[in-house]
Parts: sequence; structure tokens; C-alpha cells
Amino acid sequence: MNNYTCPPAELFDDPTNPVNVLANASFELTTDDDTLIAWNILEGTAKQITTDHGHALLLNGRVLSNRFELNARLTYECTGRARGDLKGLVHMMEHDRYLRAESFIHISDDWQPFTWSFLPAPNVERAELELVGEDVLVDDLYLDGLGNQDYDILDMQSGYHPSGSKQVIVRSRLHVEDLIPWTLIDTLRGNTIICGHLISTGLSTWKRWTWIADFTDCQREGY
Repeated sequence: MNNYTCPPAELFDDPTNPVNVLANASFELTTDDDTLIAWNILEGTAKQITTDHGHALLLNGRVLSNRFELNARLTYECTGRARGDLKGLVHMMEHDRYLRAESFIHISDDWQPFTWSFLPAPNVERAELELVGEDVLVDDLYLDGLGNQDYDILDMQSGYHPSGSKQVIVRSRLHVEDLIPWTLIDTLRGNTIICGHLISTGLSTWKRWTWIADFTDCQREGY
């Protein structure tokens, strides 16, 4: 269960805020009358209730999240747990142009986890998550705006100046305690150009463990 120091609506509404890429509903933040913050009630009611595991959403109708970012190149997973018959819809948009929706169904008589996987539409930029159900309980809802890949590597697509700083960022969903070696290889000749160990920078705002590979000492052009 993740608690924010400010309402999720404030996080989602600002596209310049990196936390905007995380659509994370804790169901712990409500108004004085138990109305959920950052969820728009389209029909019926949506209330926070107390369960054996903390707080959860009791849904009788339809609710819609604020918009969050998506990348058309990544596969995403929406995870959580629910009791009852729950329908989820991910509405995808390019700017304000509606593209399509992905729909998912979860049916259970008791608390059960679920994972909804989907590949966004081409040109998608934003999305909204809609939940539909009658007398259904939902909790621990999480959609990771960086997709479901275990790790990714961020390099400078425009290249590096031979005498300038050269770094690559590695991001992982899993924490690794041990030192992680890296090697820069000349793929044409099969030669090792430079090697070292990744430098840990901790857990980022995007909920990824990050490391840096620094090969600034390599100043030969073409690499």
C-alpha cells in the first residue's frame, strides 16, 4: 500500500511531474465523507471501507481515474486484488483524440489477485482507467507507467562527444545487492573496449532501481 503526501490528483494532473507516469491507487486518501480522491465517480457510489488488510474500495457503479502517461512501445500490467465481479477498461488517447479501449474481467467470490496485460495503441500518449462493478471490493491497484519489462537501458541516442562525459543508465524492477559488471564490446571485431562495474544510484521516482555505467575514459571515435 503506497501513501502519497499529496492527493494523487495533483500528481496525475501535472505532465511535467515524473510521478505522473505511475497510476497508483492506494485507496487510503479520501475526503472527510470517505469519497475517493483522484477518482471521478461516473455512476453510482465509490467509498473507502476498512478491511482486515487496511482500506479498500467498495464500488457500486463506475469510476474513472485521472489521466496518466503511456508509451506505445511497451507492454503494461495493471495489478491488484478484488472480491466480486470487476470490469476494467483502459481508455487510450493521443492528445485528446480517443483511440481505443482495452477491457478486462475479474470474477471471484473471495479476495483474489489479478493481472491485466495490454499493449497500447500506436501513437498513444495518455490513458484513463475505468472500473465497473456492483458490490465489488478492490485494493492494491497498480499500473506501472514504465511497462512490465524487468529492466531497460537508457543511452544517449544522439551519441557522445569523444572528450565529453559518457554514461548509460540501467533501470530494473528488482533490487540487486551484488556488484554488477559491465563490458563495452566492439561488435565488429569482438574486442573488449572498456569494462567496469555499475554504480548504484538507489530507487528512483519511477520506482526503479537504477545504476550508471560510466565509460568517459573511452575517447576513441566510433564507439
